[in-house]
Amino acid sequence: MLAQSLRDKGIETTIQLIPKNSKIQGNKIAQKLAKKRASSRANSETRVSLFYIRKRLNQSIKEKWICDWEKNKKGRHYLQFQPKITQKTVKTYTDRRTWTAYIQLKLGHGYFRSYLSRLPQYEVGKCIGQCKGIQSPSHLFLSCHHYREDQKTLKNQLKEIFPETGIITLTEIYNEKSRQIVYDYLKKTRIATREWLLGLERENEEIERQEVETQEEE
Repeated sequence: MLAQSLRDKGIETTIQLIPKNSKIQGNKIAQKLAKKRASSRANSETRVSLFYIRKRLNQSIKEKWICDWEKNKKGRHYLQFQPKITQKTVKTYTDRRTWTAYIQLKLGHGYFRSYLSRLPQYEVGKCIGQCKGIQSPSHLFLSCHHYREDQKTLKNQLKEIFPETGIITLTEIYNEKSRQIVYDYLKKTRIATREWLLGLERENEEIERQEVETQEEE
């Protein structure tokens, strides 16, 4: 700014680095003035690190997200979750199909009848075969007739992580501590995938066909 003001007055200026021990006239005075200015700025201004700025920015973003969540969350499926945002890296890995099923079940939108019942070819959300419950994420994780043994194992493993919890719910299932256990359950059962749903429906159709043939023979 000083150089610009001098140019405005028709005075040409040149900026050049001068060694500290140079015998150029006025150099010592310039050093004293520079140190005085630096000391003055240090006392009058608060220095902020980039780490602090990033930390405050992340905190502001999280607070805004939680505020928006509380104002805008929709659908009964989401009311069971309380958001917990963390900067820690999730150290769990799985294949793409399992990850996709995990996310679809968490969001309540995917290859299961409680969601597909809104489509013309799926008029009801009821599960398949002998299982009479609504085929929802909660049902597929905790009470489906087709996966009783796998669900028993899942619940026992989760109770070891959450011993204070009396009943396992989707809140425990979708906790970050549970992720690898849930991945293993999804890999074994293959629930909430297109192949799984179509296969279960074909199997049920075959059973019903055989029952009809048996009744006709009788």
